Amino acid sequence: EDMGLSMLSDSQNNQYILTKPRDSTMTHADHHSIRDIVTIGMLSLPCGWLCTTIGLPTMFGYVICGVLLGPSGLNSIKSIVQVETLGEFGVFFALILVGLEFSPERLRKAWKLSV
Repeated sequence: EDMGLSMLSDSQNNQYILTKPRDSTMTHADHHSIRDIVTIGMLSLPCGWLCTTIGLPTMFGYVICGVLLGPSGLNSIKSIVQVETLGEFGVFFALILVGLEFSPERLRKAWKLSV
């Protein structure tokens, strides 16, 4: 179905959108991305909970979830662009979680020990 999108395909048959739809009133949803985000959310919660119950950090469960769904695991997320994008979101949220766990007092103690 041609929606007025210019597509580019590389040697591995990955497709990239070069321009946005000509008719901006027409909504366009990327169902693969939505499905992948929901899948990651549905699998990361049990993986994080399982790691917490056996005494491992929750972040370890999230990493296991990413490895399971990515190209090195079950290959559920096939598009390299989506793997990179979702990986960057994962790093972003991991940094937020690390920042939320550190209090200024704890940071000062770590600073005194390291210096």
